Amino acid sequence: MSSTPHNRLADQTSPYLRTASRQPVHWFPWGTEAFETARTLDRPILLDIGAVWCHWCHVMDQESYENLEIAHLINDRYIPIKVDRDERPDIDSRYQIAVGAMTGQGGWPLTVFLLPDGRSFFGGTYFPPDDRYGRPGFPRVLEMLAEAYAREHDRVAANASAVMEAVQQASVRAGANSLPGAETIDLALGALARAYDARHGGFGGSPKFPHAPAIEFLLTSYRRKPETWMLDAVRKTLSAMAEGGMYDHLGGGFHRYSTDERWTVPHFEKMLYDQSQLMSVYADTHRLTHDPRFRRVALETAGYCLRALYDSDRGGFGGSQDADVAPGDDGSYYTWTEHALNELPARVRAVVRLRYHVHDRGEMPHDQSHHVLFLDKGHEEIAELLHLQRSDMNEIVHEAQLSMMQLRNLRQEPYVDRTVYASWNGMMISALCRVFAEFHEPAHRAAALLTAQRLAKEFQRSDGLVTHTPPSRGGIPFLDDQVFVAQGFLDLHAVTGDMTWLSTAEQLLRSTIVAFGDPEGGFYDLLQGSVGPGYLSSRSKPIQDAPTPGANAAAIRLCLRFHQITGDDRFRETAERSLRIFAGMSAEHALFHSTYLLALLEYLDPPQHIVLIGDTKAAEQLRTTALTWAKPGAIITSYDSGDSDLLPPYLRSLLIDGGSPVALLCSKFACSTLVGTPADLQRLFQISTPTNSH
Repeated sequence: MSSTPHNRLADQTSPYLRTASRQPVHWFPWGTEAFETARTLDRPILLDIGAVWCHWCHVMDQESYENLEIAHLINDRYIPIKVDRDERPDIDSRYQIAVGAMTGQGGWPLTVFLLPDGRSFFGGTYFPPDDRYGRPGFPRVLEMLAEAYAREHDRVAANASAVMEAVQQASVRAGANSLPGAETIDLALGALARAYDARHGGFGGSPKFPHAPAIEFLLTSYRRKPETWMLDAVRKTLSAMAEGGMYDHLGGGFHRYSTDERWTVPHFEKMLYDQSQLMSVYADTHRLTHDPRFRRVALETAGYCLRALYDSDRGGFGGSQDADVAPGDDGSYYTWTEHALNELPARVRAVVRLRYHVHDRGEMPHDQSHHVLFLDKGHEEIAELLHLQRSDMNEIVHEAQLSMMQLRNLRQEPYVDRTVYASWNGMMISALCRVFAEFHEPAHRAAALLTAQRLAKEFQRSDGLVTHTPPSRGGIPFLDDQVFVAQGFLDLHAVTGDMTWLSTAEQLLRSTIVAFGDPEGGFYDLLQGSVGPGYLSSRSKPIQDAPTPGANAAAIRLCLRFHQITGDDRFRETAERSLRIFAGMSAEHALFHSTYLLALLEYLDPPQHIVLIGDTKAAEQLRTTALTWAKPGAIITSYDSGDSDLLPPYLRSLLIDGGSPVALLCSKFACSTLVGTPADLQRLFQISTPTNSH
């Protein structure tokens, strides 16, 4: 690949796009210039959507887009556009639907062939440079489709119209005449029970994804109506993921998904949004079960994020860490060979082989000399097999992990994308606050605070809306950014007591309702007037959890929370309209609509609301008690004694000017008597919480 730019990507803000500027393909960024050029030259468009962390994107770049003959073919017959899916999730989501409608599957790289107006007429994912893997070679596909566009234009256009209709239908919400009720929850739980893999944990077969919202939905359902299978499914799934190869047993953090149903061989990229969601569910499940394994995994995952992704000077977390070090590599930074194992001290080598199932043949399908680490044998079994003292096992295993980490640190580490995306960082603020609430490590709250300060300073526009990347980099606001950042600010208020974050979160939500809300129900993903070519010609209402929680569902949850906090019925009415419009799909497709189901649960049975009144510093002991004893998902708000105008009407009469700090526990707008000591507040929680919940 040349070091000299060949195309228009050199000045792009995305590291993924800038790297492609040295490819011989004459790439355009997404924009009017590319589409106008396609119309002027009457050429089809080749749209490539990928990401800096994507293994098969790197493979296709090397095999095809850096191949001079293939690049010449593309440049002669197409207008090529390259898109970073992390930077432009709006483009990616629409064309994923289109390719799914044509082929039944999507993923990355996403390779789509478009008419000059942006409608797709053919698509797929990875194409090899020649016929292999049961797939046609990319040059043959390029030639065939260019000829079809030139000679059979009417047929190609008709196909594009059919795909366009499928994409538009996917964003249509029929709605319902009435609000869903408890029967929807029961039907959804039945659907999850059928999808649950009782043998290996998780849902479905291979490939297997974490589905953190589904785990949270089961956990929340169990707390409200305890059925043993729900908690068993949560524990089995979290244990299996933490013991399998999808978890990094040396450095902490989770890889994106497992290629097999047993959680053994992962795709090795690490995504910020996965870390935040899984940190949260492990911390919440620890609160319910007190299982030390869940504590360890939550803290190790937070540790990985702070060590590898966090900007400790400015705040903010990078979006991802790549799976590969070089093209053709596939997770070799994380896997182990016999040669590497033989470099370990003799005292720990046998322990490593037994603990991580390192035997003759490795698990990597392309090279079975490479072993994926996953937990196989426990301390007691290893001690018995190796005739070691059980009391020494913790020390020996710790020594083994340190030795392995020291060796791994000598390897070249996969690239970390330092780009800070607002929505993902909002999710991480929430996760750090939840982990802080459970384990009380100051570094977690400090990182959440510094990250929030950066988002408020660098990502908020003058109209109060939050852009996906900073406005100075050309970032635009998406619904996800507003919702997850507002939720992060609300969660930060809970752990700090700082009114700034509560008021900022409320104002951001109100602005979101105005800017993104549909009076008929639901929220659009884009601002009015921000539409563009192709499938961006219309806005959609995202509800599905894939791979982050559905933005509409998260917005509903946030509206319900601010209705509890403020008593403002407009929040409740917005939530009800949105619950109604998405009601038809939630139960049948529960695995991908679990955030919506969580919103419905919280509508039917609102979470605890703990109100602290008094000087922030003086109320700190009460806040610590609330954070320690509140149920996961509880709302915690703090007010100074002089903040009577900020309290919702149903609480104002309880305010005592100038008195000692007090707390009360509210549920469904009914509140306990005031309590003034941590011990009394703890007793309130114990009265309100079933014995199996804490």
